[in-house]
Amino acid sequence: MMQSPRNFCSRPWTELHFEDNGNITPCCVMPSNRYPIAKGINKYLKSDKLKEIKNSLLKGDQHPYCKSCWDAEDNNVKSHRHNKGRAYNHKYIDSIHIRYNNICNFKCRICNPRFSSAWVEENKQHKYFEHENFQIDKDIFDVLPELLPFILKNRDVLKKINISGGEPLIADANLKFLNWLIDNNLTHIVLSYSTNLSKITHRGVNILDLLSKFKTVTLSISVDGYGKDVEYSRFGFSWNKFIENLKIAKTNGLEVNLVCVVSIYSVYNIPKLIAFAEENKITVNCQPCFSPIFLSIQSLPIKEKDKITKFYNKIKEKNALENFEYLQKNILDYMNREQIDSYTYTEKKYICNKEFKHFNSLLDKVRSQNFIDTFPQFKSWYNEI
Repeated sequence: MMQSPRNFCSRPWTELHFEDNGNITPCCVMPSNRYPIAKGINKYLKSDKLKEIKNSLLKGDQHPYCKSCWDAEDNNVKSHRHNKGRAYNHKYIDSIHIRYNNICNFKCRICNPRFSSAWVEENKQHKYFEHENFQIDKDIFDVLPELLPFILKNRDVLKKINISGGEPLIADANLKFLNWLIDNNLTHIVLSYSTNLSKITHRGVNILDLLSKFKTVTLSISVDGYGKDVEYSRFGFSWNKFIENLKIAKTNGLEVNLVCVVSIYSVYNIPKLIAFAEENKITVNCQPCFSPIFLSIQSLPIKEKDKITKFYNKIKEKNALENFEYLQKNILDYMNREQIDSYTYTEKKYICNKEFKHFNSLLDKVRSQNFIDTFPQFKSWYNEI
């Protein structure tokens, strides 16, 4: 096989990411609101910007549209391009990512109204997000009618469809799409969902029964921490319901893995989640919180970072986990690699810790929650902000 350049990524050749507004990019970490390319499949495939990205990657350059991956790799974290692989494979599109719409029943603090309809309604009360029109009334199939014919045309080479939302399992579009795939004998295509797994039935239909008709289905379940603490950061989440639905999904023969965003909210509970996953033989993928940056553990003051490091080192001394090295790399090393005290958004400078408290104070008031009651480890620091 021909050797690929050091900074190469095959996604612009082999993948399409369809956003719910009809915009298309090479992957899900290249959002079109920051990195616009084109609407419409033919326009996208023939666009000058896509050619520019491909040429840049072939030269081994770091294209600015791929900033998310470069930032991750600068922090010694596995990036999205690494998950795909870097080998040359330019013949055809073998994977697509479909974002149905922003219909969601959760209001996660790491999220925003662009990706959650539940956030849209609450935002009318505190108006924290002021800069965009977030409501999306249509799904991707309404906005991009050529998508289904494209899938049929490429049925012999299309290997995988990644699906997200919002929360895809509660979207009407998901029911329609699954039945369409079944009716067109496309159950050989691997389906991979990003889901909160809060609901496994929709409009009286058991979604897991539908998914069992496909050869391979993977559920990547978002769980940022362990137990009741997750119910604070992922408003609408129930740990008991998660456990119940997880057991059902595994019983139905679906492949499951857990995705945990490493943030200030989750950092103290990740070891418990890892222990739970090891006990149940489930993979956990820990991903740094890059946005909003004031939720990143890199924004914590040195004193708090030292406390967290000591907390993790005690776990290491007890040999409580099989793979502590994973936590060392993806949490401690990442946390201590950089100190982020401020950031700029829409030409305004923000102090991370102050914005963190402002953000939580607004949400705690509306949601009748309390940050200190939930995370007493941070009480002294939080009160001093």
